[in-house]
Amino acid sequence: MGWPAFDAICLWDVIEHLRDPVAVCRSLVRMLKPGGYLFLSTPDTGALIARLMGSDWAFMIPPLHLGYFSRSSLNHLFRACVPMQIRSYSTRGKWTSIAFLFYKLNQISARMAPRFVLRWLSGSPLGHMNLSIPTNDIAYVAVQRPILGE
Repeated sequence: MGWPAFDAICLWDVIEHLRDPVAVCRSLVRMLKPGGYLFLSTPDTGALIARLMGSDWAFMIPPLHLGYFSRSSLNHLFRACVPMQIRSYSTRGKWTSIAFLFYKLNQISARMAPRFVLRWLSGSPLGHMNLSIPTNDIAYVAVQRPILGE
């Protein structure tokens, strides 16, 4: 094969940017040792906030994001398309600056964050402070290459 065998490969915020995630994941599986893990994170379209916000959801940013995933589509990817077993699936929110939060609110409705507020926040220390937003719209997945004989 020519590639070293890895115990783990990480794709943090990568899979949604790939033109052919199935082909890439198949290639990565071949680079893993039997029993090795592929860890990935990606925005989760199945999250309540994603479903409620639709095209205004913070991660709905084509053409930067070429693919969108949910628990169901990741299950399909790793059961039907790539021979891996999902060992862990969890979701979390994110940390974001106050200025970015107001910027995203402005995209939904300019009344939520008038432009003068956005300008003020972008240059102020308050705007650069970070908040934890419990949106649970980022999926963290651990999948394992089967051990020989399984």
